[in-house]
This record gives sequence, structure tokens and C-alpha cells, in this order.
Amino acid sequence: MARAPFQVLVYPYRKRNENHREYALLRRADDGTWQGVAGGGEVGEKPIDWGEDVYVIPQYSFGVAADGVQITISHEHTEYGGFTYEEACSLIKYDGSRTALWELDRRLKGKGPRG
Repeated sequence: MARAPFQVLVYPYRKRNENHREYALLRRADDGTWQGVAGGGEVGEKPIDWGEDVYVIPQYSFGVAADGVQITISHEHTEYGGFTYEEACSLIKYDGSRTALWELDRRLKGKGPRG
């Protein structure tokens, strides 16, 4: 099945204590990079109809509370781990993925983008 022209990125997170959370990252089997749960949309799942000449592929990012959830990886990943925000940022390869994690972390701390 062909993929729709958008990506989805999900960061599962757990509360470590009142002030800190850990974010789940998965290590890709093909290139060893760390990432959140990521993938492209399938045909029929796209949020709007796209033109034929798509130059920028939008990424929709989400955070999901994963307290009490057991993460299971597929053949596409070799391992997963829970990391502090700082640790996760140092492992994530792509700027857009780090930006999504930054925004999630700020929102979970009750902070706006500038304060």
C-alpha cells in the first residue's frame, strides 16, 4: 500500500517524579538512530487531500502518557529505553524530532513557548 505524504511522531512518556518525566525512544534496526514512535500515514488516513507535487512532508507530533504500559518493539527496532529530556535530545538525530520533544516537554511542565 502506498504511503500518504505525512509523517507521525509519537513520544510515549512516564512520570519519574513530580518534576521529571522519561521519554521512550526506540533504536532503529536499519541505521541505529534513536527516535520516537514514527511512521508515515497509509492511503486513506491523510488528514487532507494533497496535491501531486508535495515538496514538504508535514509531521504531526503527539505525546502519550505511558504509565503502566509495556512497550513492545517490532523487527524495525533493536531496543528501546526511557530517557530524561536532556538524554533524549542528545540521542535524537533530526532537528524536527528534537523540536517536537522540546514542545512536549514544555507543555508537560506547564510552560508556554517563551516562558
